[in-house]
Amino acid sequence: MANGHVIMSDLDQQLEIYSGQAELENSREYAKAIDNPILIKKDSTNQEEMRITGLIMELFDGGDKAVVRDSVRFTQTQASATCGEAEFYRDKNEIILKKEPKTWQKYDRLSGSEIHLFLEKNELVKAMVNDNALVTSRVDTTGDDHRYNKLSGQKITMFFENQELYKVIVENRATSFYYVIEENEEKGMNKIIGDKIFVQIKDRKIVDIWIESNPQLSEGVFYPPGYKPME
Repeated sequence: MANGHVIMSDLDQQLEIYSGQAELENSREYAKAIDNPILIKKDSTNQEEMRITGLIMELFDGGDKAVVRDSVRFTQTQASATCGEAEFYRDKNEIILKKEPKTWQKYDRLSGSEIHLFLEKNELVKAMVNDNALVTSRVDTTGDDHRYNKLSGQKITMFFENQELYKVIVENRATSFYYVIEENEEKGMNKIIGDKIFVQIKDRKIVDIWIESNPQLSEGVFYPPGYKPME
């Protein structure tokens, strides 16, 4: 048992946990930190690249798995998240967010019943949102236009490269609302509904979108500028 300004370190993984109180059981390779625990991971230059906070933090299997509960907040480079519970798997570089999770990646917002984040070289490369999945992206990030493109379904998978979103797959009751912008001029909005929607993105603009569905289950509606779509 340790009390007051506790620090637990994993030098190989460059991980540190700070807390006001901690307990360690070597026989079970288990540790528990309470009283404002903070997990910090640093890069090879000793700069902070990831931080996880919550009310209770537990480490299993010598730190291969970490579970954080209650008022969880996660920050990593350009991504951040909040949820009621988070699981971090060190060897798989996977983070699972549960209990009303919400994540932010620059101008993209994700929410659903459960969110899986996959990292490579400490950068987000894939995100999977399960059940009541919703992704919103700012149409224009340079001005005062606060409208959002929206994707929703039972499962959404997003792919990132160099911290930029480049592909989205929406499955089961897939719905898309996206604004058509050509040469900086708005042409209108497209609403698409189907079994599965694929979206290709470049420089934060949708360059291709297509749908897989039985004909009777798919729908597409185009709204001219100024018309409000029926959701």
